[in-house]
Amino acid sequence: ESQSKPFLISIGERAEAVAEAYENRQLTTQQALIEFEKLAEENNQASIERAELKLDENAYAIYKVLKNADDNVTPEQARDLSKAFDNFPDYKWDPAVERALRWMLILALKPHIGTENLIELTNALMKLERI
Repeated sequence: ESQSKPFLISIGERAEAVAEAYENRQLTTQQALIEFEKLAEENNQASIERAELKLDENAYAIYKVLKNADDNVTPEQARDLSKAFDNFPDYKWDPAVERALRWMLILALKPHIGTENLIELTNALMKLERI
């Protein structure tokens, strides 16, 4: 399921961390249930938001990463960046293509977010799973 929805990967990773903390007795049953309920609610809210913004799963994952860095991000910016990934389909295994995509992302992001978190944000986008 998480492979079909990139945004869910981070939720899945956090759910695994909660389960591990519970198994290691770092969380009580009640605490673990509360954390799982929060994750389920976050998933539901994400589905609603994605539908309202009319974004596909890839663009929505980009939108969420950008939104954490810049509250003024628009769905159109996320769609544009998602299209950029589509234009560089071999970026995961061709270093030259990966560099070209990375450079394009940097150029697209710099006017909106400045230089302070530019590399970290670009790296976060490059790590997103695409479907």
